[in-house]
Amino acid sequence: MMKKIVNIRTILSLTLMLALGSCVFQYDQEVEAPISPDGYTVATFETDFSGSTVTEGDTINYTITISYPLDVDLTFTVMLQDGTASEADYAFEEATIPAYTTTTELQIVFVVDNIPEVAVTAQLEIGIDDLARQYMLNPSTANPVLDLTIENYNSPAGLTIAYGWEDENNDIDLFSLLDDVDGIYPDYDNGDGQVSWDAAASSDNPEIMLSFLADPPGTYLIGIDPYHVEGATINYTFSIGYPDQTVEFYPGVFVMDEIDSYTPLYFDVWDMYVYHLMDVELMNDGTFNVTHLNE
Repeated sequence: MMKKIVNIRTILSLTLMLALGSCVFQYDQEVEAPISPDGYTVATFETDFSGSTVTEGDTINYTITISYPLDVDLTFTVMLQDGTASEADYAFEEATIPAYTTTTELQIVFVVDNIPEVAVTAQLEIGIDDLARQYMLNPSTANPVLDLTIENYNSPAGLTIAYGWEDENNDIDLFSLLDDVDGIYPDYDNGDGQVSWDAAASSDNPEIMLSFLADPPGTYLIGIDPYHVEGATINYTFSIGYPDQTVEFYPGVFVMDEIDSYTPLYFDVWDMYVYHLMDVELMNDGTFNVTHLNE
């Protein structure tokens, strides 16, 4: 009887071919499409504000909602993108949608700073400024952008007088005295026929005081005390805000080496002299006449 001879090499070759055929078959399978961002949560923004003009003291409210909750917090902020305004002209607190919830409230308040000034512009965008969190929103999310004019607000109670200067290292105080020519307040006369009336003596720039409509009609003498001045001159501006919301500006230069050329006013309440730069006349009809003496 003849023996059957089995060729081991043939068996190994067949096994290898079958294995390779299986691998080729697997590579030919279709690959699933990547996850689409169309499924990401969408943020929407709702407000009852319309228009393009606000006034200091106004508020804009937004309700921010996402289409379904996430397992992380989303924080929305207000970003100043353009304009003549600064971040001091508005205030807000960041609004957060906590994990597993879908809504939050954001409020923008336009600051009443009591400084008479011209209107400023601001382009404000509401959105997420954290790059990693931005990518958790659907690309179709459209951040609202507000192109605003922010109007100044003056107190209707009287004349706002602001004295500001360029060098932030300086510290200057603002004073007023009533020229009491009719002797309304004889017991408070400083000896020059004047009555020490008001002072704005802080470290603020500008220093601000209000000449009230309820004050006695007459002429109020406005002076400064150059409490701390670095340099030979003070480049300053009087900013005047009227109750009817109009504003005026009076720039000037106070020369320290010529301080004796300015008229001194005795502010007897503090036993000190200040330097006369402006007259504010309150008329019987409630209007004001302003005269800058250092032009």
